[in-house]
Amino acid sequence: MALGDQDRSLWDHAQIAEGLRALGQAVRFHDPGQYQLQAAITALHIQAADPDATDWAQIADLYAALGRLSPSPVVEVNLAATVGFAQGPQAGLELLRPLLADPALQQYQPMHAAHAEPNYGGDSPP
Repeated sequence: MALGDQDRSLWDHAQIAEGLRALGQAVRFHDPGQYQLQAAITALHIQAADPDATDWAQIADLYAALGRLSPSPVVEVNLAATVGFAQGPQAGLELLRPLLADPALQQYQPMHAAHAEPNYGGDSPP
């Protein structure tokens, strides 16, 4: 089930608190690795009261940092999607367009889902 469709009251809040404590301890070292960045992205998602309260700008910044540290096409897709939510559809689509032509991503459904995202207003392939 998509994160936005989940009933957040059913989440294990004790385990979430434990994970957030661990993340807080890791942050004190000031040397984030890819897993810490991924945990920080997840933390922002789960700390939002609801999907509309998600801090997309901060998540986009974290994906950009993750892309510099551990570049991959999947991170680029996630960055494009989060930039679209943070800065508007056109900004996200500009980052997504070159990825649509990447043969390695042709079977990657989340890229096509991001491209078809209703909040982006739709777009036609290049």
